[in-house]
Amino acid sequence: MITRFGLLVYVWVGLLISAAPAENETPRSNSANDLAAQVTIPYQEFRRLLDAATAAGKPEDTPDLAGAVTRAVIKLSFDPTHPSGEAEFDINNFGHKWVFIPFFGLDFPITNVVSESAVVIPHDGVLCLLTNRPGSTKVTLAFDLPSALVTGRGESVSLQIAPVTSGQLEFGNLPAGKRILVGGTNVDVTKPLPISAQGGEIRVKCVTDTPDSPTVWSQITQTLATPTLESIQIESHIHLSGATGSGLSAVAELPLAVSKLEVIGADLQPAQINASGSGHRKITLTWETSGILDRNINPEPGRPWQIESPHFGKELDPQTSLTVITSLPGSTIQSDNGQSGSDISQLPYWMQSKRSGIEPDVTAPRRC
Repeated sequence: MITRFGLLVYVWVGLLISAAPAENETPRSNSANDLAAQVTIPYQEFRRLLDAATAAGKPEDTPDLAGAVTRAVIKLSFDPTHPSGEAEFDINNFGHKWVFIPFFGLDFPITNVVSESAVVIPHDGVLCLLTNRPGSTKVTLAFDLPSALVTGRGESVSLQIAPVTSGQLEFGNLPAGKRILVGGTNVDVTKPLPISAQGGEIRVKCVTDTPDSPTVWSQITQTLATPTLESIQIESHIHLSGATGSGLSAVAELPLAVSKLEVIGADLQPAQINASGSGHRKITLTWETSGILDRNINPEPGRPWQIESPHFGKELDPQTSLTVITSLPGSTIQSDNGQSGSDISQLPYWMQSKRSGIEPDVTAPRRC
């Protein structure tokens, strides 16, 4: 007990000595302008201020991406009295710097724009969100569609969509006797059509829903075969003409070994190949617009050495189809029924551009 009391006395006396001013010490000023004035704050508050100052001095930690479209819903109305559209986007910005975030491109008038916390402006040919505020912004657009779109004559509109996490295209007020094609494919307008996450161009077309009445086609085939050291490159141009029918489809027989044949042409949907009897396959072509009875197509064979072209119709009489086989440099081609020559001026124009600078060839008319 005595020792403890002595310790307390010693501590108390020490405090008195340290608190007494030194002999030569100048009394402290109470002036508010005294630079020696001190402020005492709790340690937790000091730590918070220090962390905030340290973070402000560091570069902003943001992804290598100005922003992104996380949701897109586009609604198209095909009302003949006022075709129009509405689009709603959720757009995220990831930093505090001013950025353009592209989200939508279209070639027709915009009638209304609503944006929660940013500005929508055109930039580099597309609509962009101009913002420096991180977080999500909702943008709503209203626009008019061309009146010609709903006539059913094959007019189309193009929508440019930025990559989107989740998106869909909806259709409404479609007149009777019309159908909608997106990218050349028929769509069910009673349910939303998902938008690819990659975005890109969406081409929408309204066509007359005409029943497919068969067309008897006549065919002219022009084929250019160019041998190389490894294979034979084949290019064919086929012209189909008809007198009656809808002109919406054409069918040809293929050898069973041909499992792939791409056909390129205006207004043409992807070709369908199915088995048809023993040893054969059937290829069916379908066009989007009815009433066109002159068609030009370019089949691309799955095998580069396959010269025989598909027969979608009967050859015109007199014979008009043509096959041109070019020769390798330093070699010749013998043909029993063909005509040899190097005058390319007698060839179709598209062949002349391909044949420029090639050695003499054998030009062989043949029945397709």
